[in-house]
Amino acid sequence: MNHDEQLSQEAVGYEKRVDLAQITPADVFVSELRQVVITGKLTNYVVPNRCNFIASRLVHFLTDGVDFSRCDFKDNAILSCKFKRTRFRNLSFTLNTVQGCQFQSCKFGDTVLQNCEFYDTEFTACDFKNLVIKDCTFNRCRFTQCRTSNKLFEMCLLTECGFAQTELQVQTIEENFGLCETQLEQPLRSDRTDHVHETLSREQLRERLRIERQPLARLGLHYFLVGDLLAGSAHLDAALDVAYWVRTQATQGSFTTNLARLCEFLLWLHDRNELAYLPLVQLHQVTGALAEAVPAVARTRQTEFAAYGAHLSLARQIDPLVQLLSEWRGSQRRTLTLLVQGKHTHEFYHNQLAEMFARGNPRIVSLVPHNSPWEMALSFPHGGAVSAFIALFFSTRTQIELQTMRRGPPDSGQRIKYSKLRRKIAALTIGGGQRTKVKPVLHLNANLTANLVADFKLSVSTQCVGRIRKLLLGLLK
Repeated sequence: MNHDEQLSQEAVGYEKRVDLAQITPADVFVSELRQVVITGKLTNYVVPNRCNFIASRLVHFLTDGVDFSRCDFKDNAILSCKFKRTRFRNLSFTLNTVQGCQFQSCKFGDTVLQNCEFYDTEFTACDFKNLVIKDCTFNRCRFTQCRTSNKLFEMCLLTECGFAQTELQVQTIEENFGLCETQLEQPLRSDRTDHVHETLSREQLRERLRIERQPLARLGLHYFLVGDLLAGSAHLDAALDVAYWVRTQATQGSFTTNLARLCEFLLWLHDRNELAYLPLVQLHQVTGALAEAVPAVARTRQTEFAAYGAHLSLARQIDPLVQLLSEWRGSQRRTLTLLVQGKHTHEFYHNQLAEMFARGNPRIVSLVPHNSPWEMALSFPHGGAVSAFIALFFSTRTQIELQTMRRGPPDSGQRIKYSKLRRKIAALTIGGGQRTKVKPVLHLNANLTANLVADFKLSVSTQCVGRIRKLLLGLLK
């Protein structure tokens, strides 16, 4: 497709096409430019501040020595453009898509870039002092010899980007997603340039990570230092704790943005085969719990939509896994062996286990006497499956408890916590991950009798899954 054909296609649905090679700037920049396709070259020109660019397309648009100060850019597609020695000061740059562009020696002071997408774009020798870039995504972008004075980015996703001779401060790592050490040619600084600051070493960053308490900041620092999440991380587990998200949902603006960006970040890693399925399943559970917990009132609509949107996006990604597991489950033998105490008839066990039989509608195939009821036999198809099972067992934590339950004093008028109504009388914990402090992935409890409760918990962390993956890869090799 040649240049004219591309412009003709881009102009479909737009009210006007402007080619600055055929019309003078004074005839173009007289009022707001809405739904216009603009191309051509503009040099040494001050655009009047009444000329906002709204829902337009800038295609192969070249500027040199142009001043766009106080001209707002909103809902535009900016494609294959080159801006040289151009000023973007005291303006709003919002909801724009920028692709395949170059910004050379441009100034962005006292400006907010928000809710924008940047793809394959280069920033060279640009002045980013007193600039805030908020809630944006950058993919395959490069920043070279750019001047910064603050953390620059807030709640952004930056993937496959590079920073050469461009300083960033540590808060940039903690408050955004996707940045890793290999993307930066210079070390991080500790604070703004107008405050007392220093260059931070890896040891200082590790110490900062050790004392950091905010889960998303910890995840950002960990990913920056390590560069991948294939092995899992306690910091990733903390960021996938539903209790953390429940605590932060009161601030709807940052809550919805951080949830969306975390979801995008994990999906991006998964698409690159740099993340296991478990974190996606966990985040899917988190968003489902949030969606159910948010009250259906007008003031929480933003939070509700964010939770449901992330939940559906994750569902699309994990649906193949669910389908695969269903097919795998359907292909297995549908038999179960239980060791029981005592020699009784078929009718006896049907009566004693009536509730279980009613739910699954099983039938007793055989009753075989055995000397000891405390023995379990497992059969595996090959040695690799045995190793995989052992790795899974030693990477998880399974806990079974028996608890007695009592009622509170009648008519006491006092509220008694649920935990105080139970008393543990026996517990069994197995698995090599007994010290792994993560919330259980599976938690079941059932009343065995009127005052006896069985509690079953299975915990597995992203680090456990990382170890299992490493073992399986070793087996395949």
